[in-house]
Amino acid sequence: MSASDLAKEKLQSWYKWYYPRRATLMVDMLSDTQREQALIIAQSGKLEALASLASADLTKDELALLVANIKKLPVALSLLLGDSVDDSSFANLAEGDYGEEIVYKKLKGLYPKSEGYSVIWASRDTNEPCYDFVVKQNDNVVCYCDAKATKRGITNADSIPFFMRRSQWEFLQTLSPDTPYYIARVFMGSDDIVKFIRISEHVKN
Repeated sequence: MSASDLAKEKLQSWYKWYYPRRATLMVDMLSDTQREQALIIAQSGKLEALASLASADLTKDELALLVANIKKLPVALSLLLGDSVDDSSFANLAEGDYGEEIVYKKLKGLYPKSEGYSVIWASRDTNEPCYDFVVKQNDNVVCYCDAKATKRGITNADSIPFFMRRSQWEFLQTLSPDTPYYIARVFMGSDDIVKFIRISEHVKN
């Protein structure tokens, strides 16, 4: 057997010994601080996702920049995903149902039945994708309204994004300038405060 063959045989033998022990060997080489960091990662429940991130083609400086701007990430994701943003990714069903219940009661108070108004919970009753509520008076549409709830308080309003579906934007284009479409922002962390924002596709000159 040649020296080259012997070297290959030794390498294969060493590799068989090293491969199943590589993780333990790497941990033994870490400093106490690095071991604490590894423990935080392991306990986070995000090990698989963080391993994929570490394997990505990102520099150390790029990862540091990502962490420094972590609060801006939800908005950045919405811009990146564009039309692929959907409720299953970004909406909490329980929060959404609770927020809609609050807005429904609010609208019933603003538009009482005694004055000929009817508040229709369209997303619940007919699975309407373009709005949650439509308010009518004598069968004439008064306004449309969509609820957007958050568990946070109103003091955090500047840093809490909300998302609109493509169907909503397309529906807005069909409305006349005289038909209001409101976003009802529900702040569950501030005693269920509701703020109404009118959205329009029409710009006045």
